[in-house]
Amino acid sequence: MITAEELRKLFHYDPETGRFTRLRAASNFPAGSIAGRINHLGYCEIRIKVTRYQAHRLAWLYVHGEWPPGDIDHINRDRSDNRICNLRPATRAQNLWNITAKRNSTTGIKGVSFHRASGKYRAVIRDGKKRRHLGLFGSVEEAAAAYNSAAVDLHGEFACKN
Repeated sequence: MITAEELRKLFHYDPETGRFTRLRAASNFPAGSIAGRINHLGYCEIRIKVTRYQAHRLAWLYVHGEWPPGDIDHINRDRSDNRICNLRPATRAQNLWNITAKRNSTTGIKGVSFHRASGKYRAVIRDGKKRRHLGLFGSVEEAAAAYNSAAVDLHGEFACKN
């Protein structure tokens, strides 16, 4: 694993833009070129020797001089935005709280699904490892509001509201 000192010898990190630039030429990349590529999940990756590192973790190492203790959360949920002001340490659970609705969501609203038996919308949120049912609602908007309220109460600054 690379150290902060080694990283600073190879790259310059701009905390305002979140970009890394090369201080030395490497392979086909000249000194001064922007390092990294966006992977299939939307994260910027930088290859150092044979190891691929996620740029947000390298940014944390560059600025703070140590690897993050756990996950790094992108506050604005943009996986390619590696400005230091957009990064914060998080547990795995906190990182998962700060995500939008899944692609296969039938309503497109996080924590809200259609309950066929009642013909209403159900709001559900995770509380630790348990699912907490927030109730059945006549509209998507009412169910989303119930989810948002519970998310703020349970997840605090990591809450991802609809």
